[in-house]
Amino acid sequence: MKIISKDITTIEEGIICHQVNTQGVMGSGLALQIKRKFPVAFTEYKRFCDTLTDKELLGAVAMVMITEKLVVANLFGQTSYGRQGIHTNYGALQNALEQVIEAAEFNGDQVYVPYNLGCGLAGGNWLTVSKMIEKLEALYETEIIVCRLQGL
Repeated sequence: MKIISKDITTIEEGIICHQVNTQGVMGSGLALQIKRKFPVAFTEYKRFCDTLTDKELLGAVAMVMITEKLVVANLFGQTSYGRQGIHTNYGALQNALEQVIEAAEFNGDQVYVPYNLGCGLAGGNWLTVSKMIEKLEALYETEIIVCRLQGL
């Protein structure tokens, strides 16, 4: 797993992944930053939430074309949200990541994930998520790049 010092929202080519809930809310954290910078990513995410049930959404991914070279992947890795407790469903997050990796391999795209994917406000454990990423890299023989801001 390669870790780079970069704001994931500044990536211009490839697939930017971030975890979302099934409630149709991108109200804080990286999801809110993506909503503000790439409004169409929120619009498509909201459409998914309004169309499908929580059960159908959990583990799914809504991939949204931003430019010819950039895609935002909304990973449905949690149903609820809040500042207390663990909201990340590791199985759902892994399923969504697998779908992104398969699409990236097919299209020749690079996959980027934020440092602490599913671990900040969603309450997951980075050791668990980073091991998941490493296993997926080995399984698919691909590299996932982790974007980490300075100071995190």
